[in-house]
Amino acid sequence: MPGTFLQFRDLPDPIDTFERLFAAALQSLLDDLADAPWFIREREVVNRFVFRHLIPQFQAEALDINQIGIEIPVQVFPEDDDHKPGVYADVVVWPHAKATTWRTCKPLARIEWKNASCREKSLTSLMKGHKKDIAHLERNSHLASLNYAVTTARQKGKEVVELRCKRIVKGRATEEFLSASCNRIGDETVYQGSIRKLTLRGQACEGCVFPFGSTTPN
Repeated sequence: MPGTFLQFRDLPDPIDTFERLFAAALQSLLDDLADAPWFIREREVVNRFVFRHLIPQFQAEALDINQIGIEIPVQVFPEDDDHKPGVYADVVVWPHAKATTWRTCKPLARIEWKNASCREKSLTSLMKGHKKDIAHLERNSHLASLNYAVTTARQKGKEVVELRCKRIVKGRATEEFLSASCNRIGDETVYQGSIRKLTLRGQACEGCVFPFGSTTPN
């Protein structure tokens, strides 16, 4: 029912509340990714984080999940050379459910994300993108109450899955908000090689159920 769920703007300490829930969601995502080498693309990881980890944290405290957005337009500093007005943030958390950039609402939190999957031999591209995210958030930190740059990495040949999150405050990156790693499990050899062959191969997931009890698509 309308009005049942809490809005961040009505909480006595919305920043502390969000950061507590955000940290818990990131930590549970790390354990999830350690068991799931098949999340290859950044957007897959972002969606997994929001729907499986962040939303349940909100629901546990009766917070309105309509305050969360994926690939949401946000305001940027007009003189930002690398990002034009109308740029999309990977994840935005608003102070209330009816907030949007078109109403010039200021996000409670803006999150930018970079991911390296088990297909990546090097983290060079990941770190280059991460540094670019940090620089952009530093230039535009005044346009959100909280800013974060997240990396997740399950690099090919490495024994651990890593998650790093930088907090950007008042135009500069502070110490890491969260830094954690855990041992990876699960067979990732099948996810190597040609992307085309990988995506066009026959049904491989035993957990999928097709109509009429068939184990293969018609």
